[in-house]
Amino acid sequence: MNAPLVSLCLTCFNQKRWIGAALEAALAQTYRPLEVVISDDASTDGTDGEIRRILSRGAPAEVKVVFNRNGSNLGNFGNWEKLVSLAGGDLIVKADGDDISLPDRVTRIVTTWLAGGGRAAAVSHAAEMIDAGGRRLGRLPAPSAAHPCGAAMAWRRDCFTSLPPARLGRAAMDDVLHTRRAQMLGEFLAIPEKLVLYRVGTGLSTSLTGYREPLIRSARARVVCVEQALRELETMRPRIDDGRYRSLKAEFSAEAEKTRDQLELMTAPGWRDRLAAARRQGFRVFSGRGLVVGVYLLPRPLGDLAFNAALRLRFFMRRTVRSAADNLRKFR
Repeated sequence: MNAPLVSLCLTCFNQKRWIGAALEAALAQTYRPLEVVISDDASTDGTDGEIRRILSRGAPAEVKVVFNRNGSNLGNFGNWEKLVSLAGGDLIVKADGDDISLPDRVTRIVTTWLAGGGRAAAVSHAAEMIDAGGRRLGRLPAPSAAHPCGAAMAWRRDCFTSLPPARLGRAAMDDVLHTRRAQMLGEFLAIPEKLVLYRVGTGLSTSLTGYREPLIRSARARVVCVEQALRELETMRPRIDDGRYRSLKAEFSAEAEKTRDQLELMTAPGWRDRLAAARRQGFRVFSGRGLVVGVYLLPRPLGDLAFNAALRLRFFMRRTVRSAADNLRKFR
């Protein structure tokens, strides 16, 4: 098989501080033939100006660059759909405007995909988590079909072209929907190597507080995407054998039900309703999962304080362990 054209698709919004490193990393990929497609979602902080400044230097040989700036903000899902519509690659590799792809990221994805005969509809890889200042925080394992993370994934082109655009607007998660499509269309491969520096937040003051609303939005978006996947599964049924169809329908239905329960746990005003939702999830008090669920059973102010305290402890423990490991390596 000839080397396929790959589209490294960089999505960004108000990320002027980090877009330079993200774009330079995209242009520094060793793989050819490559196109780098960038879509700025009507940023207001000068992100587009930073992109133009870097592109004015010119692109490497055999790298095609496409730059789009939306006239109005489309949201994450809408911007991603726009971005993919501009891409022409056989594989679509996602990159976010605050992450850094390592130079051989695309090469390793393509090598793994071709080794599998091109049957895989999605390929994921591990990542190294970093904070706003670039300090390394530890390993993020390769995403799975059940737990996708678009910033560490690539999809075969037909995950986007085999069905009409979903047009789900802002209430959707692009990696969830297109990974569900990938499950319908082919295999899922995971690479254990860390191929991207994945930024997990913009610092202690913003990444460890105000957690509840983002989690609620995430749960709502997941429900929207899985329900869409169930509708698309019916459309795709003639192309899927009966056993595979039944398996996927059961999996998607269970995921939708579980996510609805999680959403009720987070949003139901009554304590009894939240407890019922927790029990449907197999809530056990003396377990790691039980501690997280228990936060939502507590009265709102107390629950938020408990969860923020747990997040802060986890953050500092991760950073301390990482610093100790770095110091140990220096003395070797």
